[in-house]
Amino acid sequence: MTDTAQPATTQRSTTYRDRGAHRLAGRPVPVTALAALGSVIAVEIVGAVGRAAGAQATALNVAPLAVLTVVGVVAAAVAWLRIGARDTGAALLARLVPIVLVASFVPDLALGLTGTPWAAVAFLMLAHVAVFAVTVPTFVTLLKPTRGV
Repeated sequence: MTDTAQPATTQRSTTYRDRGAHRLAGRPVPVTALAALGSVIAVEIVGAVGRAAGAQATALNVAPLAVLTVVGVVAAAVAWLRIGARDTGAALLARLVPIVLVASFVPDLALGLTGTPWAAVAFLMLAHVAVFAVTVPTFVTLLKPTRGV
């Protein structure tokens, strides 16, 4: 008598991580571009809500926000890769991210002290939070530092 029984296989759902992450994972330029695009969109939404709410200020205009957002995300990607490549990088990043977020409010507060309406300052601070809310999860998921960077 021959054994024709198939070996038992377990069925499990394939998740995003099970498939070996995304094609962008570990590729700094496209990951940074993705984070920058998502951040610009988030900042523009915050700016539009701010303008609709009556926060009138040139600081909430589209072009300066987009340019500064892209510059900030590129700088963050460089720092993320340099710091993350260290043996203690993950722990250091976990401490630095909230510190950098709070420090990013300083220029906004300076604008408020020099005459920019405080409603606009509040929306600029909210824009920084939006950038962090897009960029940090994108980097955590897709931008894995390698040793020796």
